[in-house]
Amino acid sequence: GMEGKMGFLRIAGAVMLATAMGCLAGCGGSSGTKSIVVADCTNNRVMVFPDAFTTDESATVVLGQANATSNLFNQGLAAPTASTLGNPYGVSELISGKDKGLLIVADANNCRVVAYKPPFTTGMAATSVIGEPNLTTANCLIGATATATSLFGPTSSVADSKGNLWVADVDDNR
Repeated sequence: GMEGKMGFLRIAGAVMLATAMGCLAGCGGSSGTKSIVVADCTNNRVMVFPDAFTTDESATVVLGQANATSNLFNQGLAAPTASTLGNPYGVSELISGKDKGLLIVADANNCRVVAYKPPFTTGMAATSVIGEPNLTTANCLIGATATATSLFGPTSSVADSKGNLWVADVDDNR
């Protein structure tokens, strides 16, 4: 079975559950914790489930929100912080190199990719960012020229066996 409840739709004003998800945009695993990690984009969070394929299991960790029942874009703040997400789409884990074990999240509507260092805890802050100068900026410059340090709508990331991180930056067509 799939983690969460695929048929449960988010309704404005409804209470969110640790097993209820909106769009499932990305799914990965964490070898260090033997967990399944799911990007729940419409609820602006990433959910970590402790065991693979356990029916009706609740997430034990929620990233991007302070708890499992919140779902506001950037937690309702005007700008992102190290602890918020805005439509996360892809998750992956660095599997080699000096940063092995980092959980990488493509935070699409904040135009950045953020990294979380284990052990993972609900509401924890990301430790680093690419695509933005810091963890509190979201310069999604529509029509601006892409640069080597900018992202505009990253939707997925994957790490190769050499520790390189590959990011799909869809709104910059690269």
